[in-house]
Parts: sequence; C-alpha cells; structure tokens
Amino acid sequence: MHYLYGILVLYFLIATHELGHYVACLRAGVPVDHMRIGFGPSLRFRVRGLDVRVGCIPLVGWVSPCACWTTPVPVSVALAGPAVSYLTAVACWAVMLSGVALTPGRYVLNVIVGPLWFGLRVLGSVWHDVVHPTADHGFVEFTAALGHETRRGWRDAVAVVGTLAAMLTGLNLVPIPPLDGGKAIEGLYYRVRGRALPLKVWAPFVLLGLGLNLWLFGWTVAADVLRLVRYVRGA
Repeated sequence: MHYLYGILVLYFLIATHELGHYVACLRAGVPVDHMRIGFGPSLRFRVRGLDVRVGCIPLVGWVSPCACWTTPVPVSVALAGPAVSYLTAVACWAVMLSGVALTPGRYVLNVIVGPLWFGLRVLGSVWHDVVHPTADHGFVEFTAALGHETRRGWRDAVAVVGTLAAMLTGLNLVPIPPLDGGKAIEGLYYRVRGRALPLKVWAPFVLLGLGLNLWLFGWTVAADVLRLVRYVRGA
C-alpha cells in the first residue's frame, strides 16, 4: 500500500506540471499532438480532444507539439510547467508553516523563498548522485519511502508533496535540454535572434543533458535490480 500512495503523489505532480505546459501552449497558439505522463506501456484516452498517454512508470512527462510546429516553443510555454510546480510548492509550504511561530514577514518570506532555496539544494544533491552513485536510490525504494511518509497524516502528506514540487521546480530549471530550462534558452534565443540556436553550439549541451538523464536512470534501474537480487538470495 505504501507504493500506491507514493505512485499517486508522483502522478499528481507530473500531471499538474505537464498541465501547466499544455495550458501555456493553448494560450500561445502552439498546437499540441499529445501529453504524456510517465513512460512505459501506456493507457491512452482523449480529454476534450487532447490525446493523453499515461505510462506505468511516473518518472517523466512531456507535452509534444504537433509536427507542423517547427520552431522552439516560446519561453512562456517552457517555464509554465516549473511555474505550476513552484506554485504547488508554495501552497504546500504555506500549509506546512501555518503552525510555526513566525512573524508575518518571515512567514511570507519563507513561503516564497523556501521552495526556491530547497530546489537549489536538490540540484547539489543530484550532482552528488551523478558523481558518487550508490545502490540505495532505486525507484522502488524511493516510492515506498514516499508512500510511508504520505500515510503518516495529512501534514506529512502536504510536506511530501511540497518537497517534491520544490525538487521538480529546481531540476527542471537546469539550463540544459531536454529539461525546461534548456527549452527556455532555446525559446529566448529564437525570440531575440529570430532563428534557432546553431546546432554546433547547442549539440554538446543536448548530448550532456541526454547523458546525465541516462546515467541517473541507469543507476536507478541498477539499484532496483540489485535490491531484487538481494531479496531473492535472502529468500
């Protein structure tokens, strides 16, 4: 049951994040082909004409423009997802700090700045995992711990959602593709110069982003496989 609660939290955060991108696409006139929440084998359905695909592993998500859209997405579209995640974190932090003895000024400052500061700390943590990967950070174990914290009470559930929303904000603002920060840079360059970033300039960053994502995903899968092997041997 712990796993179920953890998975639901991840689906909620990814869905709201991608919904922010989708609404921004509608406002900017960017035609959307589909929205994906999670990867792996998918459940497909349509909501008001939008093709929605829900994968079985809630780790990633994206909103894919139609093939007819050949330019980088506007900055507003790229940053809409992190903005929704940030607002989710702010709302959760406001609830988390409501019982803490703080002056009104400190309360507002902590609610607004707290998620951003925490998101920056997460970036350092992720970089540490890239440089010093361990076998203790698998998706299965992470989801179980997440679900366990969520079931302890509504305040703990709000704290978990707010913490993960802050993490999602910080991670997606890293200025490398395929993250939202990298897409924002592409959109800004196109807005200023009227053309896409030169491939020879942007290609190394694309490869760096893909490499880091594959590295983290590989270690996550390896951690779960090692955990399963230890369980089988122990049995």
